[in-house]
Amino acid sequence: MQHTIVRKIRLYPLASICIPLLISAIVIWESGVLLPANTTHKNLAGSKPIAAQLTGHQSSQIDDQNNNADIETGSGMSSAGDTELAILEENTQIEAKLELETHQSIKGIDPVLANLLAAENYNALREELLKLAAVAVTQKDKKRLGYILNLLGQVSIQEQDVYSAEVYLLEALDIFQNLQDEIGVAQINLQLGRTHLKSRQIARVAGTAYDELQVGRWYLAHQMPSVAEPYIRKSIDRNLSINRFGSAASAYESLVKLFLNENNFDAAAVAAHESARMFASSGKIDRANTVLGLIPTNVNNAWQLTQLRTELDENYTRYKKGVLQIERARDYRRLYYFYKNQGDQERAWKFRLLASNSLGEVSKRTLFHRQQGVLAILFNSNDSIDQAERYFVKAQNTFDNNGLTELSDETSALNSQIY
Repeated sequence: MQHTIVRKIRLYPLASICIPLLISAIVIWESGVLLPANTTHKNLAGSKPIAAQLTGHQSSQIDDQNNNADIETGSGMSSAGDTELAILEENTQIEAKLELETHQSIKGIDPVLANLLAAENYNALREELLKLAAVAVTQKDKKRLGYILNLLGQVSIQEQDVYSAEVYLLEALDIFQNLQDEIGVAQINLQLGRTHLKSRQIARVAGTAYDELQVGRWYLAHQMPSVAEPYIRKSIDRNLSINRFGSAASAYESLVKLFLNENNFDAAAVAAHESARMFASSGKIDRANTVLGLIPTNVNNAWQLTQLRTELDENYTRYKKGVLQIERARDYRRLYYFYKNQGDQERAWKFRLLASNSLGEVSKRTLFHRQQGVLAILFNSNDSIDQAERYFVKAQNTFDNNGLTELSDETSALNSQIY
């Protein structure tokens, strides 16, 4: 039955975009399930976590090499019913449990890293984990390297950077396959399944946000601003939750027009400022100035607009510097793969750390400045359905064969969330 439902959904991946008014009667819930942090077979069987096996390489042993991360770089439009609320409550419980496991695994390496995770300081956490990985490379400790890459993949998924997550996890998968570590391979398959599940979830959130914005604009065009505003605000929140800053800025622009039609100039100015800042920080300075041009200039706000235009220019300058840093990081990544293919792992990892360091000061709005359109995201996410199911089935078969009932049940529950 599950497969039948999945296939039916896949046949109409763009229906919600083509008929936004009809889709407003459908309840869609996007849950951001976090990753389980178990990364050792002993832990799966109830023994101490893998992170504890990594202890002994504390932060005092971290190399002073160059920094930071690799560049591999909600509710639907209708009100939630009882069924949706029950699903949400269940997903929240699973999420809390898995987040705690991740925290414990990171803490087993170094309590300082756990604090970074709790504070959602992903850049600093990824930097320290990469340094630990470089130490493992120097010491030729392949299993430990695989564990750390696994944790890096989990951190990337929590940050919704599914591309980086897949890169880290595929590297870890290669290590465990070469070590013929059956449970290690299953663990990575589980994480890869979650990566593709998260990719599909992000796509559906993007589709729902698009629908809500179109419905809001339809009501706005038909002179129903009080009905339009909640839809537009939902679209803004949803887009921001998946780092689609350009789409959020466009929705704010619609709010500007809504408030201007009601002669609410103060609210229009606030919305225009938010929209313009997002456009400028994403590299669209002309669009930012266009939005500001919608606000009538008078004696009271002339100085504020002048000050804001200066701020937009500064944001755009930071954006351009960030793009240069991204390009530099890509060059370092090419060198990483070159030396890795040459068999010089230590030198390769120096360039990997340099790539991460190059991205340390780049803002999220710059990192995510190029995004696919909603149609492309939804279409491409169809492949994520197959990929997630394939990885989950592999992982569950291994867990079942080794009597790891709890992990098997978790994998099955995740597999049921694919849609």
